[in-house]
Amino acid sequence: MLVRQIDTTVRLSALTKIDAIDFADYAKKGATYWSPPYLAVTDDSIASAHAAGLLVLPWTVNLEPDMRRMIAAGADGLITDTPDALLALIDRHP
Repeated sequence: MLVRQIDTTVRLSALTKIDAIDFADYAKKGATYWSPPYLAVTDDSIASAHAAGLLVLPWTVNLEPDMRRMIAAGADGLITDTPDALLALIDRHP
């Protein structure tokens, strides 16, 4: 939140370890994104984050089956160490 005191245009992400968070509170504090570990993500948590106005960017999604699950669940993007695998998946299934 200190970054916001310096520059109000910087997009903030709520990086969390668990999915039991108050999405509305993070949005109210100025977060644009919710970035949880992908193992904590469910369809319901994505829906709740979206309802609060947050985009969802789970981390660190490196395996294709997990990428597929996050995409199917409605994640807005993925944080990955294997962007080539994600791009290949997207190219095969536009």
